[in-house]
Amino acid sequence: MSVPRHIVPRLALQSLGNRALTASLTVLAIAFSVMLLLGVEKVRTGARQSFADTISGTDLIVGARSGAIQLLLYSVFRIGNATNNVTWKSYEDIAKRPEVAWIVPLSLGDSHRGFRALGTTPDYFQRYKYRHGQSLTFAAGGPFTDLFDAVIGADVAKALGYKVGDPIIVAHGLGSVSFVEHADKPFRVSGILAKTGTPVDRTVHVSLEAIEAIHVDWQSGMPVPGQGMSAEEVRQMDLKPKAITAALVGLKSKLATFKLQRAINEYPREPLSAIMPGVALQELWGLVGTAETALSVVSAMVVATALLGMVTMILTTLNERRREMAILRSVGARPTTILGLLATEAGLLTLAGGRARRGAAVRSAAAVASVGRRNLWPQPRHRRADAARMADARGHRRRRLPRRSAAGHAGLPPVAGRRHDRAHMKETKMMKASLAVALTLGITLAPLANVQAADAALELKWAQLMPPVEAVKPKPKTFFSGATPGAPGADDGPAPPPLPEGAFMSMKRKQPGGDQPPRVVNAFNGKRVKIGGYVVPLDFEATTIKEFLLVPFVGACIHVPPPPANQIVYVKAEKGFQIAGQFDPVWVTGTLKTETAFTGLADAGYSLDADSVEQRPE
Repeated sequence: MSVPRHIVPRLALQSLGNRALTASLTVLAIAFSVMLLLGVEKVRTGARQSFADTISGTDLIVGARSGAIQLLLYSVFRIGNATNNVTWKSYEDIAKRPEVAWIVPLSLGDSHRGFRALGTTPDYFQRYKYRHGQSLTFAAGGPFTDLFDAVIGADVAKALGYKVGDPIIVAHGLGSVSFVEHADKPFRVSGILAKTGTPVDRTVHVSLEAIEAIHVDWQSGMPVPGQGMSAEEVRQMDLKPKAITAALVGLKSKLATFKLQRAINEYPREPLSAIMPGVALQELWGLVGTAETALSVVSAMVVATALLGMVTMILTTLNERRREMAILRSVGARPTTILGLLATEAGLLTLAGGRARRGAAVRSAAAVASVGRRNLWPQPRHRRADAARMADARGHRRRRLPRRSAAGHAGLPPVAGRRHDRAHMKETKMMKASLAVALTLGITLAPLANVQAADAALELKWAQLMPPVEAVKPKPKTFFSGATPGAPGADDGPAPPPLPEGAFMSMKRKQPGGDQPPRVVNAFNGKRVKIGGYVVPLDFEATTIKEFLLVPFVGACIHVPPPPANQIVYVKAEKGFQIAGQFDPVWVTGTLKTETAFTGLADAGYSLDADSVEQRPE
C-alpha cells in the first residue's frame, strides 16, 4: 500500500500547524526579506526611470565648455556650478540657426533659502517637458507677468508654506543661509507649479530681466556702496541680458542633432559644449549605478539567509518527527513521499511569506497556526462515507489497521478504500501518460525549433556588406617616368599647403562615394540578419531610441568623416530600446533591405527593421 500523493499537502499543513510558532516566525522572516528585495528593486527601477524622466523633448543642452555630466548636473539637476557663462551674442547666433525650432535660456547663480533661483523666459513653462512629454502645469496662479514675479515649485511651496501673493527675497549665492540678499528688490509669488518629481519642484523661477535687475547695482558679487537703485528706477532701464548659464534647444528635425552639436562645439567666438540629454543621463547613471547594484546584492543575501533559516528549521525538527515518519512508512509511504512532505512544507512557508509581503502577514501566520484546529482540505463526500463504514467495522479489522495517529487524523485512507485508490491510480496513470506524450513531443520538436531559430537570422560581418571590387591597375609612379616628384608638370601635382591649427575639425566631411549610388550586396535584400555595431541615435526620447544609424566603429558620423554608405545601416525599432552608452556595442536582429536612407548626417546603403536590439558583450 502507498500513500496517495494528494494527502501530502494535508500532512504538510497539519505538521506546520503543530509547530505554529516557529512556522509563523519563518513566514515573517521570509516575508520581510522578500519585501526588502522587492522594495529595493522598485527603488532601483524607480530611480533609473526618474533619471530618464527628468527631461524630455529637449534635443540639445548648450553651455560653456565642460564635461557632459557637469553640464547636465547644473543645468537640469541644479547641482554644482557652471565653468563659465555663455554670452548673449552667442545665444542669439545659435537661436538664428535654421535647424533650431526653439531655444530657452537659463540663468543660475542666486537662491532663496537653499532653493536655486532660475532666470528664464515664459517659454520655459511651455517647452520644458518631463516623463515622456508631459508639460508643466500650475497648481495655483500662473506664469510671471511682472518684472518681479516669481513662480515656485511644489516642494518650495510646501517646505516654506508659500501661497500666491507672498513676498520672496532672493539671496546672492547658493547657501541655505545667506548674509547678502537683494532685499531692496523683493519678488511676489505669481504661481505655484504642480508636483512633477523633478528638480523643477525645488526651483524658484524668475525672468531673465529680473536677474539683470537685481544685479544692476552690484559689482564683483557685492552691492556698490552709495549706488543703490530702487525697484522703480530699475524698471525704466534696458535689462537685456549680457550672459546666460545654459540653454535648452529643440530642433526642427532630430536628424540635424549631430550637425548642430558639431557646429556648436566648434563655435569660433567662445568655447561651448552641446550635449544630448539622453546620452549624458546614461553616463550619469553609470556612475551612480554601482551603489544600486550593491544594494540589490545585499537584499538577495537577506532573502537567501531567510530561506536558509527555513531549511534549518525543517532539518532541526527531523529528530522530533521520527515517530511521525515511522508511522507514515508503516502505512506504505515511500522515502520520496517523506521528501515530498518536507519540500511541500518549505513551499507552503515560502508561499505564505510571499503572500505576507503583500500585506497579509498576520492573516498568513494565523492561517498556518490554526491548521491544527481545523481541516483546510475537507474530504470528498464518498471518502467521508467510506470512513464512516470503516468506523463501524473497526472491531473486525483491528489486526489489519494501524493505531490511530497524526497520520490518521490527517486523512490517510484506510486499506479497505480500494475503489477510490483504483480510481486515483487510473487518473494518475492518465496524467503520467499525458506528461510522457508532452515530454516526447517537446524532446522531438526542440531540436527542430533550435535549427529553425538558428537558421532564422544570418549573422553578418561588416565586410560582407561590401560587394567585391574589380582590381584597378595602379598608375605608374612619377619617379619612373623621369619627372621630379613635386615638380611642376608632375602627374601628382604639388603638395597641398598644411592646414592651419584647428581647421581640420571645421572643414566639411565628405562621405566616401557620396557622389555615386551606394554599392550594396543585393543578395541580402529581404534576409533576416543579425549584425553587431555601434549606435548613432537619430530619433530618441530621453534614453529611449527608436531610429539610429548602426556603424562598425566608435565615432563614425560624429567625430570623424562618415564611412561609405555600404558600411552604414539605418535601423528603425518601433518599440525602442534603452541606450546604455554611446560607446557600447549592440546586436541588432531584423529584416535587412537594400534601400538607401538619406538621414542628413550620412547616407546609409542599407535599412533594417529591427525586431530586437541587445547589448553585445565585449
